[in-house]
Amino acid sequence: MSTNAQLVINECATIIGDPQQGRITPDAWKVFLNQSSRDIARKLRLVLWTVTFDIVKGDPQYALPSDCIQVKKVQFNETPSDQTTWWEVKEMFDDEFRRATNGNYSSTSRSRSYYIENDTFWFYPMPDADYVGGGKITYWGLPDEVTTPATQNIPLMDFMRDTLRERMTIYGLRRLEKWDASVKAEQEWEASLGADRSRIEDRSADRRSRVRTSMGNLFGQR
Repeated sequence: MSTNAQLVINECATIIGDPQQGRITPDAWKVFLNQSSRDIARKLRLVLWTVTFDIVKGDPQYALPSDCIQVKKVQFNETPSDQTTWWEVKEMFDDEFRRATNGNYSSTSRSRSYYIENDTFWFYPMPDADYVGGGKITYWGLPDEVTTPATQNIPLMDFMRDTLRERMTIYGLRRLEKWDASVKAEQEWEASLGADRSRIEDRSADRRSRVRTSMGNLFGQR
């Protein structure tokens, strides 16, 4: 991510005919940039974060990161000092979790599964020992916020620069109450996301054969 944020703001201002940013202030453009980055991250799952957390004896419930869009994997480690011993726990469905914990929430040092509900998740079986830094969650989340566009880069990969600029322009048109132009621009932007999905999928060197739809292979992630 090496594209300067202010450069993209200037491009947007020029596109809508306000290069001096007199009708839309720099602060407003900063808001549009951050909102557009979040819009794109939510739709295309672009920003991947990994955080560790402490496992607490007798406590099966843990909070998801506040910026979590979708969990990719949860891992457990009984010896966190050894980075080679992380292992991935399996996600449980609602009926599996309720059937397994109904009247008997068993405990064991090594949790084998996890279940997500709203903004929390549960380990199963319940941990019966403390492990500092023994949990790890990898998730698709929201991008960092740009606070100083002149010195910061856009919080998305550089190849998403055009998509970001187009989204910001839509917000700019709305601010200027150019409703017809903003509606048309948004329709075009939504349609272009299909191509973005395909480009993201093509970045993977997956050797497995697969059936690709015209909209790429990222459905089911909402």
